[in-house]
Amino acid sequence: MFLRDLELYGGKANIFGYRLTQWFAGLWHGKSLAVIVGCVTILVSFGLFYAANHLPSTLKSHAREDDNQNRNDSGA
Repeated sequence: MFLRDLELYGGKANIFGYRLTQWFAGLWHGKSLAVIVGCVTILVSFGLFYAANHLPSTLKSHAREDDNQNRNDSGA
């Protein structure tokens, strides 16, 4: 009865929208929620790992300066 009224007032697109909304709301319960949280966690961790590996590191330049200073101090 409810779906018939939806179709009467809004057509097939209204029924499709209603079913899509119900499907999307169902994703936030039970096992599907656990899968979504796991996937988002993995994607975020890979994103952070990628970003961290592609950031310029200032530690490498400081390490070279320290090596040069130690060589100069010991040679003098």
